[in-house]
Amino acid sequence: YQIGPGDNIIVQLFGKRNVEYKLVVTRDGNILVPEYGPVKLAGLTFDEAEALITRGFESRVIGVKAVVTMGQLRSIQIRLAGDVVQPGVYTIAGLSTMIDALLATGGVRPTGSLRNIELIRGGKPIAKLDLYNLLQRGRLDQEFFLAHNDTIVVPPIGPIVYVGGEVQRPAISELSGEQTVGQVIAMSGGLLPTASLAHSHLERIQSGGTRTLIDFSTKGGAANEKAILNTKVRTGDLLRVLSLEDELSDVVLLSGHVKRPGGYQFRQG
Repeated sequence: YQIGPGDNIIVQLFGKRNVEYKLVVTRDGNILVPEYGPVKLAGLTFDEAEALITRGFESRVIGVKAVVTMGQLRSIQIRLAGDVVQPGVYTIAGLSTMIDALLATGGVRPTGSLRNIELIRGGKPIAKLDLYNLLQRGRLDQEFFLAHNDTIVVPPIGPIVYVGGEVQRPAISELSGEQTVGQVIAMSGGLLPTASLAHSHLERIQSGGTRTLIDFSTKGGAANEKAILNTKVRTGDLLRVLSLEDELSDVVLLSGHVKRPGGYQFRQG
């Protein structure tokens, strides 16, 4: 966390002296310490500020230990632009992340990208957020903390594929580096036990505006599942995963005037 004007710093001394200071970072970035004067903290991280204050007190007063913590955090102003539900200027807590800001302001519109959200600082993009890591895997590679006057930009949705049928999460998925059927199925949570990948197909829009169909049975069917999973996808594709045929193999069906009609396993002879 980067210290800035309006933050509250609490310093507790113990040992030869027992006293607690509640100090506010002034507009010029200093804290005004009684008996010792101003200490410049603006722009430092909390770890750096803690080390600076601790060394300062312990070097001035022999036999004194110092504990430094954060009090009330300052507020910052940020801007939301692009395909968000409520674009505009917002005042939020200084320890907020990009996700906190999006949640507090209504989130992303259906036309917005979830995989290419940009953080603009000083007119330059400094970070990108892929929400699929959080939504599908429950983790983030890195948290991006906001600073005063930051802008969060949500661009229009990128390349998409439609996934339906026998998968865990039928949905419209946005692509960001995914290129194959296997990667798209992984984004959809995997196949259901009833899925038959060998009998499935891709529906594709061609450059001339016509539609075509890529039948996976032409790739060797169940005997060559790897070739099916490596099939390339394009934006606008519809992956339709069909179910297994409703039939039993090696079974004899018994019906009529018997005590236990039904299916029985077939054995030679």
